[in-house]
Amino acid sequence: MLTTLTSSDILEAAEGFACLRGAAHPYRYLMFNSGLAKCIEKGYLDESLYGQLDLVEGIYANMVHKENLRAISLASRLGLPFTGGQMGT
Repeated sequence: MLTTLTSSDILEAAEGFACLRGAAHPYRYLMFNSGLAKCIEKGYLDESLYGQLDLVEGIYANMVHKENLRAISLASRLGLPFTGGQMGT
């Protein structure tokens, strides 16, 4: 299901719920312009979005090691905890 909501819209909408807001695979895949951190670094999204996060997905089993290390470093710089996960196959 596609949505026209922006990243900011989604993070703001989640504020009213008992939930944690996180950046899943923030550097995403090397050849795509997706992943919150990658889009912020490229100037597609505003850096202020980091202030709306509660956590960063630091370890994702389908990402290359280098990108996981970058995500963990991002969490550290932001003073946020990180999680680890796998989509399950």
